[in-house]
Amino acid sequence: MSAGRANLILEKGATFFRTFRWKDSDGYPIDLTGYEVEMFITDKPGGDIMIEPLISVDPTSGSFTIEIDAITTANLDAFRLEYEITLTSPSNFVTRLVEGDILVRSSAEHG
Repeated sequence: MSAGRANLILEKGATFFRTFRWKDSDGYPIDLTGYEVEMFITDKPGGDIMIEPLISVDPTSGSFTIEIDAITTANLDAFRLEYEITLTSPSNFVTRLVEGDILVRSSAEHG
């Protein structure tokens, strides 16, 4: 399965929250009990990890929430970042679930 693609926007100096839901082809949530969810945020593909977000998982709903605190977003110098989210099953099968670009907007860009 190829990773899905979703671009994200971070507001500089604001807390970022985003919930993702993993569903099967019929739209039913995939149980994430025992899964490890990781998000890698870099300045370029294959680059050094710049941010380690807090990730909370609701296993039975197949959802997980990514949180990046306001202090971390305030200190970002880059305007564009890359990310990918992987899920590792209890049997160590790794799925790249979603990837994309992150646009970092400053408060001056609010319209």
